[in-house]
Amino acid sequence: MTVFELAASEAWLNFFTLSLSAQMERQMNAERIKRALQAKKALGGILGRPIGVCCIDDQKADIIEYIEKGFNIMEVAVFIGCSCQTLSKWLVQNKNDPDIQRALIKALIKESKAGWH
Repeated sequence: MTVFELAASEAWLNFFTLSLSAQMERQMNAERIKRALQAKKALGGILGRPIGVCCIDDQKADIIEYIEKGFNIMEVAVFIGCSCQTLSKWLVQNKNDPDIQRALIKALIKESKAGWH
């Protein structure tokens, strides 16, 4: 066996050992997480994000301000740091909020006046 062949076989052995240990670690982490979730559920804990809580609820005033100033959905989403889909879904879920309705109506009126000139 040449030195090159020996080095190549040693490199392959190192790669195999590292990949095997990484796979074992992934399996152990998955089992540990499953056990922790089962234990929390058994104790009556609720898993996942709380129902009705959205990451942009606390930015309502900023959203209304941006909409009233005439920014479109994409621009508002960038300003508050979320996706357009998240903001659109949030607006639909909060469509009965009088403040949001007022802001959207103001934006529509402003847009329609700008279109007539």
